[in-house]
Amino acid sequence: MLGIAKKDSLFFLIALFIIYPSIILLWILFGRAFDIQFVVIAGLLLHFLIYGPMIINEQDEDKSNGYSFLATLPVQSYEIVIVKFANTFVSVLFFVMVNIIIFSIAPGSTNLPDITCNLLVTSGVLCLIFSALFYIGVFMFGYTKFFRFGVSLFGVVVLSAGVVAQFLFIRKINILSIFLERLLNFIDNVDTFILSLSGIVIYAGLMLTAIKIKSVAGIK
Repeated sequence: MLGIAKKDSLFFLIALFIIYPSIILLWILFGRAFDIQFVVIAGLLLHFLIYGPMIINEQDEDKSNGYSFLATLPVQSYEIVIVKFANTFVSVLFFVMVNIIIFSIAPGSTNLPDITCNLLVTSGVLCLIFSALFYIGVFMFGYTKFFRFGVSLFGVVVLSAGVVAQFLFIRKINILSIFLERLLNFIDNVDTFILSLSGIVIYAGLMLTAIKIKSVAGIK
């Protein structure tokens, strides 16, 4: 189990040491303190920091028949799932905490603590849920099939969103402003403790589901 955790954490660490220096560089180039724009960017980058390494790890497992190899070792399927989920949870927790600390000590960001914490915690919870659903899909269908399905679904969603946006543009309805207004209103009023607790409970429930699926589906 420790070997799996070390292997999977490699790409998370690489992402960390590439993305965060880039954020600092942007801050220096703009020549100003962190503001709400940087908070939004940090929340979005959190997803890239997690999904990117996850996809790379699972792609590597698929190419090297990693799960087939693990099946020959004295390792139970539930242990594999727990390690995957635990590694992702620790990474999300670490990235969220690092962001909160950075924004709490950065010059000129004293007016951001509430919105920063709310936004980053919300982003972290969504990241956990989507990550869990990704693992469930991989365990159920296998990486290749699920990735193709995911790409196709993403394409359909983007095209559908484009059609809807075009329709709303013709009707002169600024859906982006409405969406952002409601999103910021939700984030500004969110209870981070309840949201965090709910996210952890949902994540644990999805992990148990993934364990069951992995034990039934076997090697994919």
